[in-house]
Amino acid sequence: MEDLFKLHKQVTGPKWAKKIIRGIVMVTCWAMWNVRNKKVFDNTTPKVVDVVALVKSLSFLWLKHRSSFNDIVWKDWAMFPLYML
Repeated sequence: MEDLFKLHKQVTGPKWAKKIIRGIVMVTCWAMWNVRNKKVFDNTTPKVVDVVALVKSLSFLWLKHRSSFNDIVWKDWAMFPLYML
């Protein structure tokens, strides 16, 4: 988890690139916490592919609607999430 939290500091480039990585890290932490709670409280068996899909979709929605990157396309994001970097 420590490496995940420090990931945005290792990104070289513009400030907006670091913000994108930080946002994806926050979405990833939330998705992992959500899956953990479902496992503990609902006794479900989480699948990694479902968590990855959740992170991709939520980070796309966050980036498209909460930033100036409103021209990103889901088809491109689904194939390679950081294509604009």
